[in-house]
Amino acid sequence: MSIDKDLLDLLMEGRSPGALFGKAGILAELTKALAEPALNTEMASISMKSRQKKRLRARPSLSTAAMGAAGRR
Repeated sequence: MSIDKDLLDLLMEGRSPGALFGKAGILAELTKALAEPALNTEMASISMKSRQKKRLRARPSLSTAAMGAAGRR
């Protein structure tokens, strides 16, 4: 995917190099705006996988359930 040059021109229009690349410049803002959703998605994925693993560990296995049923006879 490429970034539209007209959009970049619009974002850079009238800004000094410091306003573009400085610590609080538009590059820092764009980086934050792009990184936050990506990190949130990654964290949600990790959390979902963790919950699935916990559920699988909490369920008794078939062999454990069968052994328990055999012991009750």
